[in-house]
Amino acid sequence: MSDLALMKPLRRGLHLLRLDKPIALFSTVPALISLAIFAAALVLIWVDLRHATMPLIPLFEIPYDTARPIFTTIAAAAMTALSLCYSLTLIVFTLAAGNIGPRLLNRFTSERTNQLTAGIFGGTFLFSLMGAIACSPAFVPHITLFAAIFLAVLSVVMLIYFVRHVASSVTIDEELAKIGTALTRDIDTLMDTASTGQTDGYKTKPAAVIEADEDGYIGWIEEEALVAFAAANALHLEIALPPGKFVLTGTPLVRVYAGEGASPLTEHGRTEILSSVFIQSTRSQTRNIEFAIHLIVEIGLRALSPGTNDTFTAISCIDRLSSVLRRPVAANLDSSHRFDKNAVARLKIPGLSVSDLIRTAFSPFRRAAVDNVLMASHIASALARLKDVAHPDVVPILDEQAAFLQEALQSDGLLDTDLDLVARRLDT
Repeated sequence: MSDLALMKPLRRGLHLLRLDKPIALFSTVPALISLAIFAAALVLIWVDLRHATMPLIPLFEIPYDTARPIFTTIAAAAMTALSLCYSLTLIVFTLAAGNIGPRLLNRFTSERTNQLTAGIFGGTFLFSLMGAIACSPAFVPHITLFAAIFLAVLSVVMLIYFVRHVASSVTIDEELAKIGTALTRDIDTLMDTASTGQTDGYKTKPAAVIEADEDGYIGWIEEEALVAFAAANALHLEIALPPGKFVLTGTPLVRVYAGEGASPLTEHGRTEILSSVFIQSTRSQTRNIEFAIHLIVEIGLRALSPGTNDTFTAISCIDRLSSVLRRPVAANLDSSHRFDKNAVARLKIPGLSVSDLIRTAFSPFRRAAVDNVLMASHIASALARLKDVAHPDVVPILDEQAAFLQEALQSDGLLDTDLDLVARRLDT
């Protein structure tokens, strides 16, 4: 077995831990920070022991009766702040799951601010605890004491920043802005790195169909590894379903097509291809573009539900989607193919063309807005804005969405005045 094949299970495990287990990271990262600060306490206590006989400035000579209470006070305050940190985080989780969307829990647990704050509070507690243990009438670790005071000041600053961060985390507009910014960045990166090449004759000779070996959602795809393997064996590969779709064991996962001079697909080759497509037990943010679009759509649909009835939040979702789709619409993005260094299409991944993105973003809102004139008019405005900057080949896709919108409103029996309003928005 090759070194690549031996490394794949390890890479798969590390990848799943990083992307699919944010809850685990929320406890692991603070624990690592706390242990690092705890180790620093041991080092500073050792330094204090080595230099116990060196005179310090009299102003900083703190007696044992004062030093030990300082250590214990800082330790107690740090543990109280840590409890407050996790309590506020759980409250945010509850509010986010009920008011915004349960998919946002992954974002909150992966926030570096939450992890760093919890780690500093836990580390300050352990640091001060070790200082209190080392402190005695015959030995006062002054350097460690001053470091504990510094950590206490840092903890106060972090607590103030953490409360402000938590307050903004439950604001829908703030979250939409963060998701939209990250989505725009991912789309820009995709378009900047997208290559073009020859796609004619992509599906030449069907060679094999590789079936899924477990149930789950299609997650991370090692695109570079698949392109390199296909190029080395003169093959063309096609992922059967877009990332995020659920597959069953024994259903087609990857279709293999043989090019000119293709090598026979061996069992080892099947294993290489299969191990490059990760099947996950839950949906996760493994492909940021699709996940982020679905997240914005979910927030908007929850806002339009009868229990919430918050049309203006759904309007914000539409505005944000029109913003992130501007560049793909203007450039007629078609990033479903991946090319090798000779500009030959070797891998096709469905779900990332501009038509797919537009339908994913607007179709659910169109169906949910048939009895909401305000929402329908803003969908029409968003389509009109995109049409102003659209590539000529994308205009028919936007016209199709506009026609579907008008047809849905007519079938719902809206007044002619309302239909004229939507038509005027589309014309502008």
